[in-house]
Amino acid sequence: MKRYKSQFMETFVNNQEDTMKIITKVLKQNKIDFCFIGGAILPEYGYNRTTEDIDILISKKDKEKFLMLTGTYLKRKFKDAQKSFYWNNPKTQIDVIYSGDRAGDMTKGIEYKEPYEIDKIKNTIPKLTLENLIQYKLCSGTYGKGRMKDFGDIQELIVINNLPKNYADLFRKDLKNKYIEIWIDAME
Repeated sequence: MKRYKSQFMETFVNNQEDTMKIITKVLKQNKIDFCFIGGAILPEYGYNRTTEDIDILISKKDKEKFLMLTGTYLKRKFKDAQKSFYWNNPKTQIDVIYSGDRAGDMTKGIEYKEPYEIDKIKNTIPKLTLENLIQYKLCSGTYGKGRMKDFGDIQELIVINNLPKNYADLFRKDLKNKYIEIWIDAME
């Protein structure tokens, strides 16, 4: 199956990448440990789709430093927001997950590790590794509410990256079974 980048998608991806570079510069200047996660990093692994926000994993130890950026770089989406913001320039919706939070639900979800443990640096921008991206999307899709798009993302990543069925061996049993189910659907 061949994929073609439209001019719109190429511009969209480049704009998001530029925004992530700006955010990276500010967070590094403020010594905040972070990495980008979610839909905004899908192009890193060959899959382009639009997303209305940029998701960032921030070390829980740096939460207060991050919140200190409110006013200068960030605006809270609503009063006292701790995880939903607008980046001021360029104006971008930012959703934050802190290490220790869980993908999925509180009982079967997977805890988000510290960013430095699960990222890779690409073009100076820290982004979640493919393995961890799929693992968190499996958990969010399986145990989160209304997260079917995560399964669609995984299916696309499987096809585009030609991931083998035994890639499932990287995940715990319940997520392994879900990966295999998605892999079978992707290969039909």
